[in-house]
Order: sequence, then C-alpha cells, then structure tokens
Amino acid sequence: MLAASVLVEASWPKDPLKRALYGEAEVASLCKKFAITVKEAAKIVLDFSMHKQGKAMTTRLSDFIQTLEILPVLSAACERGFSQMNLHLTAV
Repeated sequence: MLAASVLVEASWPKDPLKRALYGEAEVASLCKKFAITVKEAAKIVLDFSMHKQGKAMTTRLSDFIQTLEILPVLSAACERGFSQMNLHLTAV
C-alpha cells in the first residue's frame, strides 16, 4: 500500500512548507479504505498533520499506524503459505 508510506517519518520532506502539505490525502484515503467514519478520519488526519509539525503522536494515530502495520498489503504471502501447506498435507 503505497499510501501508507506517508506515515513513515523518513519519507517526509525536509522543507517545512512541503512537509506541511505532505500526506493528508493519502491518510484520508487509507481511512476511507478501512471504513473509518468521516469524523474519526478527520481526527486522524489532523493528528497526522500535527505530528508532522513535531507534536507527540496521539494514541489515535498510533493505533491507526499499528493497525496498518499488522495487515498484509498483498495476499501473495498467504497464497505461498497455502501452497506450502498443500505440499505437505494432501487429502487421502
């Protein structure tokens, strides 16, 4: 999920103006994909914006990032796992 890369601090622009404008649309898009309410999504986007400006990360933003980190981006790993399982376990 390319949009999630904006949450990684190393990807943030060094220029203060570019940083201020960076990533809100992507964070909002991620919220929409995960069916987060509009009200809660607005809070997450605001938390993200404040965090980029040097404020401490809120619990809400931290929980959002942790959720994204545990979800698989692609199903390829899962498919490989099933393929390996099928090599070892066969119906008799």
